Amino acid sequence: MTLFPAHHSHEIFSADVQALSVLGTLHHHRWRWNPFDRHNELTWNSTLNCWTRTFFLSPTGGRHGDGVYVFRFVVNHNPRRVLKADLVGDQIHGIHLYSSEDGSEGGNIAIKVCQHQEIQLRVGASLESFSIETVHPETVQRVVSGQSYQLNGFVWDGADMFQKFDEKSEGRSFEQVSPGEWQIDVDLRRDGGIDFRHDGVYQFLISSNHDEDQGLSALNHSVTANGSRIRLIHGTGFGSSHGLCLHSAPTVRVNANGRYRLTLRVQPGETSLDVQSLEIGEIRFVNRVDTLHLMGTVHRQDPFDPTGLHTLMRPLDGDSNGETHHLSCDVQPGTYSINFGLGRELFLDTMALGCWLEDGPNGQLQGIGWHGKPNESNIAFIVTRPGRITASYDRSSDRFSLEHEGGAGALERVDGLQELSLVGSFDAPLVAWDPRDTHNLMQPLGAGRFERMLWLQAGRSYEYKYVANRTDWLLVFADYELDGYGFAYDAPLNPTPFDTRLDQLRRYGHLTTHGNPPALTFTPTQEGWHRFSVDLVTGGYSVQPLDLTRF
Repeated sequence: MTLFPAHHSHEIFSADVQALSVLGTLHHHRWRWNPFDRHNELTWNSTLNCWTRTFFLSPTGGRHGDGVYVFRFVVNHNPRRVLKADLVGDQIHGIHLYSSEDGSEGGNIAIKVCQHQEIQLRVGASLESFSIETVHPETVQRVVSGQSYQLNGFVWDGADMFQKFDEKSEGRSFEQVSPGEWQIDVDLRRDGGIDFRHDGVYQFLISSNHDEDQGLSALNHSVTANGSRIRLIHGTGFGSSHGLCLHSAPTVRVNANGRYRLTLRVQPGETSLDVQSLEIGEIRFVNRVDTLHLMGTVHRQDPFDPTGLHTLMRPLDGDSNGETHHLSCDVQPGTYSINFGLGRELFLDTMALGCWLEDGPNGQLQGIGWHGKPNESNIAFIVTRPGRITASYDRSSDRFSLEHEGGAGALERVDGLQELSLVGSFDAPLVAWDPRDTHNLMQPLGAGRFERMLWLQAGRSYEYKYVANRTDWLLVFADYELDGYGFAYDAPLNPTPFDTRLDQLRRYGHLTTHGNPPALTFTPTQEGWHRFSVDLVTGGYSVQPLDLTRF
């Protein structure tokens, strides 16, 4: 089984340092930016009196295959205890660390390696600084953030969906107009934006040095007021989001077609973004977290509508700060999938499963919400008997709970991924588009790897997805077009899906669990047996003609 993270609350919320993790592109597994994953932990070295972790790095490694690696630290798997560094230093020893609850202090650490080598991270016991130890210190360089900035996202209406968030695309750079001030002008439409909405709402990110992990994202407001300026934080991209309800990509709404100017100000102590119309019309940020919505299959109609009254959660009675919201629903026995919406807007990123908490009250499921796109899973649980459930969410800690009126035994959490099915437009013996049928199960190979052999016809286009645990499209894997990995849905020819590094994922694509994305496509060039293979640890996947000489 591939398990979802689970922790005790006394570990995550402890004032002492129980664990220290490093997040970022130093890792090749899917959860490289997940603060809850234990595979990201450093080891305490009592001899050196520090936390350590060793990595082998390459001048052709990293997200873009250019030897640039980006990372940050987190304490006790708590995404509200983030450690980042200054943005201008060039030393690799004694790098000062900044701690903040919302990630507003410092930025992600970026380094460039110029030759193959092993490095060791050493973080002091006080967590105030760290060093990069290597035999070849002259070949490891700090990358200074802010040498350039790029605008990426739905603001590029004419771009292919795979290219909208590609930070390497031409023509997206801000122009520096004065020290610390940068501008870019874009054409926006009141019927523009993502293709299934066309409502003038645009979500975007700002990359630095053509790298979103060195870039900027927004801090959501806790009030209803929105305006033309928003505060930004350093060191967060599409996949490297801090993931709190406090964070979302900058999101604007326009009410008229026209030319709009974005002005980025990077000043000591605060970074902000202003937007204004250069012609007519109004443009305003919608980044807010004034409402919470319980979304998911607990609702019979419009289950993932973040604007409906049936999904709106209410403040909990007796909560003087108004941070905890709740909503009750009547449910029948079965498996359910939920998440929590923010501010009546899907683009503000729904809060899905960060981790389960092991020590909730008897009969109650508890966890921490998180939106680490594109690899967070929705919150899946099983109801064993009919009745009313109540969901609660605390904005101040991102802690959620689920309680059934029937008490202990009425709710069971889904702990992980036990099975994987290949579901699509295939002929017998598979059952077309049925995620529950046992005929579609793949063969498990261990360690999150699966395969299935199918006879395919040449020239015929097959559409398919991967579904876990035989759920009714609740835990789906496909290749999300906005994650910056892969260039199309029809290019699954990764020659080594079980040994995939970041540069290969960028070329061949990356399986994600972000909602229920569109189907993958494969058109064989020859008739015969083909091998579908999946690695849920790295996200690598492939379809290859079967070499029968190996059998």
